[in-house]
Amino acid sequence: MSFFRNKHWAMAVFFMLFVLLTGSVVSADDSYPRRPPNIVIGYAAGGGTDTAIRPIALEMEKYLGSTITVLNMPGADSAVAVDYVRNQPKDGYWLLGTGADSISVTLRIKNLVDTNWREWEAMYTMFGPDGLVVRKDSPIKNLDDAIEFLRQGNVVCGVTGLGSSPHLFFEELNKAVGGKPVTYVPHGGCHPAGVATIAGEVPIALVTLSAVWDFVRAGELRVLAAFGVEEPVKVEVKGETVVIPNIGSKVPGTEELDKWKKSWPIFVHRDVPAPIRAKLREAFVWACQQPSVHEFAEANGLVVAGIVGEDADRMMCFSESFAGWMMEKAGQAEISPAELGIPTVEEWVWPPDNWDYQY
Repeated sequence: MSFFRNKHWAMAVFFMLFVLLTGSVVSADDSYPRRPPNIVIGYAAGGGTDTAIRPIALEMEKYLGSTITVLNMPGADSAVAVDYVRNQPKDGYWLLGTGADSISVTLRIKNLVDTNWREWEAMYTMFGPDGLVVRKDSPIKNLDDAIEFLRQGNVVCGVTGLGSSPHLFFEELNKAVGGKPVTYVPHGGCHPAGVATIAGEVPIALVTLSAVWDFVRAGELRVLAAFGVEEPVKVEVKGETVVIPNIGSKVPGTEELDKWKKSWPIFVHRDVPAPIRAKLREAFVWACQQPSVHEFAEANGLVVAGIVGEDADRMMCFSESFAGWMMEKAGQAEISPAELGIPTVEEWVWPPDNWDYQY
């Protein structure tokens, strides 16, 4: 019997020819995911990054028809998690969760990981302000008291880590009011920094508010000012509405701090096949539209972002300039942004040279 007279072999040959001509019968986005994807978060559970990502991941599960495993892998300003994800297969099953600034510039400028926003697609989860906080019985009752406290010297401040947005915000505030040098105590997360403030280990802290929102609403922490928002922040404290001023409206010279929006994207490596990246973007955008996500955000002092694609890349590129040069001014840059070819905010344009990415 000849080869082509066997109908089974003939069908097999036809199938192989079809695959060669079309690429595949079932596209990657139709078959993905075949197993649970993982999101590796570069900070501890309960922190700002963890808080922003988990409710969205829960909704993404419904769209994808698969559970998503969320792993916390803190260490070295999320460098441990970044290195771990980079060394996994680029198959869409290993995603990264960390601060936008970490990927845009911080890890590279601190000489921790040679990465930047061009290596990753960002999916912006939520925006959330940072806040200057003291314990409920602190003698620092308001922002004016805090400014006087800074000018007296011997200030100890709790922060997530050196080079983090809370640290940079506090440095800029201190410069603007003519404060004395500050001793910073890194706590590895905003929630631990809030706990340390309540325990009296530090007299004042600058933290992501979403990570300590329950403490604020319970009256355990008093918020003196908000950073990274252009309007005052309102919060219900024991049934009473408290208005927290944005820093730029109260302290001359800090207006730029209102424009630096803090977020914690889910990152997908750009080497992941395009159909899978597209499927993840679809799932993410759908998740951000769900009522449960918006209810969670409102209850935790956050605003749902849901930004992907070119809009997300534009924000990451701007963060590279804004945060990079802030770190340089604060003395936290191991490598100068000028050495890396990062433009100042005044020189920044979109798109940058040699950028023609296909989404």
